[in-house]
Parts: sequence; C-alpha cells; structure tokens
Amino acid sequence: EWWSNGSSGTIFVTSERAYDGSKSLKAYSGSGTSAVYGGFTARNADGAEGWPTGTDVWYGSGFYLPTGFRTQVPRVMLMRWLNSTMPQNPSRYGGIVLNTDDTYRLIRGIQGGAEDNLGGTFTLPEGRWFFLEVRQKLESDPSKNPLSEVYVDGNLVATSAAPNSYPDSDG
Repeated sequence: EWWSNGSSGTIFVTSERAYDGSKSLKAYSGSGTSAVYGGFTARNADGAEGWPTGTDVWYGSGFYLPTGFRTQVPRVMLMRWLNSTMPQNPSRYGGIVLNTDDTYRLIRGIQGGAEDNLGGTFTLPEGRWFFLEVRQKLESDPSKNPLSEVYVDGNLVATSAAPNSYPDSDG
C-alpha cells in the first residue's frame, strides 16, 4: 500500500525514472522538497489489527533517493508497518526512519509514545536505485527470540534481537 504522509504530501505515477519496467511512484513529503521514488506501508491483508506475535514478516521495495536527500529533508519514514486498519491513526508501528543525524535505522513505536531502535544505524545509497528489505520475526517477549534484519541490495546492514512487537498488540 503506497501512502503519502502529512496533509501536503503528494504521490503520483511517473515514467521519469523506473526501477524495473517503465513506471515508478514519485513521492514528496509535505515538509520536504526532495522527491523519493519508491516506499510503502505494509498492513495485515485480512484487515486484522496487526500480525500475531511469532509471525515472520518480510517487506521490501526499490528506492531512488536523489543525491543529498539526507540533508534536504527532515525526518521521514521510508517503509513502515502498521497494526491499525486506519493508516491515518496507527497505534503501533515500525519501519525504516531517517534520523536527525542523517543516518537510517529500524524502529518500533507507539503513537504518542517512545520509539525503540532495533539495531544500529546505517546509510542508504543516493543517486541510484537500491533494494531495501526488512525481515522480522515479531515478538514482544525477548525469551521468544525476536529477530529484525535490514538488507540493502541483499547485504545485511543492521540486525537486532530486541523485542520488535508489543504485548497484546499483535504487531
């Protein structure tokens, strides 16, 4: 599911640049001036309030970030999962976020609350297409072996064994 964050964000189909084929999606955040090609939000397809703990979730997308993207935009989430059937009001979420220090990281968060970092920071290529993928075994209990991995072009760039889900939230 493709999604534009913020009230003034835009997203549209373009033939200007394509990862595979002849078309891609081009997105502008409401607060940034730089375009992103790619990006998505993942939700449980059956409309439930998220994925049950213990679920293996893999999500990925091709992206093209213009040269200088990290320094041109404020905080942005490139990919995320939601545990809500209403994307404009997610209670719990996770995904890849651009930090204020111009690095990226995988996080989990609660709407209106704190975000937890899952693994170390990493950088993403600019000025070329790349494939970004997240693989997670969703668990809120550390004794049940939660796992989060981030891959860029098939190379592991971040990993975590910290809880990546929330109790009683199924996701």
